[in-house]
Amino acid sequence: MINEIRSHGLWIVGMSKAVASYIYKCVTCRKSRRPVEEQKMANLPEDRIEDAPPFTFSGMDCFGPFLIKERRKELKCYRLLFTCMASRAVRIEMLDDMSTDAFINALRCFLAIRRGSFKSCAPDQGTNLLGAKNEFERGMKELDVAHLKAFVSDHQCEFVMNAPHSSQTGGVWERQIRTARSISSSLMNEAKG
Repeated sequence: MINEIRSHGLWIVGMSKAVASYIYKCVTCRKSRRPVEEQKMANLPEDRIEDAPPFTFSGMDCFGPFLIKERRKELKCYRLLFTCMASRAVRIEMLDDMSTDAFINALRCFLAIRRGSFKSCAPDQGTNLLGAKNEFERGMKELDVAHLKAFVSDHQCEFVMNAPHSSQTGGVWERQIRTARSISSSLMNEAKG
């Protein structure tokens, strides 16, 4: 603007202050000249960025029921979904029912395939998951202390329970459940036909 005024042969004393004041008061000029906004975001949690094997930090949830046919009977079955917090890898285990024993068996299968324990697991407050957590704690109290210390030093597994009735805290695996449910439903409908 100053160059445009000077190109017409005018030299005004204190022109830069007057132009700056005019631009500051002009809403359109302020919008077009303002700096680019930056996203304000918190740092990612440690379990999302730590360099560790898959499923070291994972989330889990049960979903279902799905109706399956065994001979002439229709049975309900459920799925247990494990999600890696860092890589978003997914592992789905089958549950015969929603009991604590079925959950523990599925967890054993997962750990056997993974060939090791995980550091932290974030399940929701489902009754079968709470029962499994309580059973693990009871079992830990009954074990030999020396053997337990050796085991825990290598394979410490921590259950960090989400708050009850707040599925939004498990958004990572809740979204994976939607995908797995739609795929499972379409495969089961295909198998019926």
